Amino acid sequence: MTPPLQTYLNKSVLVGLPVLFGDVRCRPCRLVDIASNGLWLEIEGVAERLIPHEALSFASGTLTMFVPFAQISCVIGAVARGDLSEEQAPVPAKQRKQPQDLKKHK
Repeated sequence: MTPPLQTYLNKSVLVGLPVLFGDVRCRPCRLVDIASNGLWLEIEGVAERLIPHEALSFASGTLTMFVPFAQISCVIGAVARGDLSEEQAPVPAKQRKQPQDLKKHK
């Protein structure tokens, strides 16, 4: 089961923003809020791309900006292995019952 996006609020996620960066690489962002049509993200290093040089003092450091879903190629959030329930975790092949094992129990 996929965790809901709200799980990652105020946490770091990797986000693909090809329109903003010109490539498909995912970059670290902090998910600030979720709107019906996009995400509010805190992104480092984006000020130099969007703000004229003479106005950079206004936006020094990390910017929080709204990005519409249509401009996001992907969002990757890490889930610790221990956070997955046993029901969701795949059963290793060695632990699966083989057809010959089923015959022995009849």
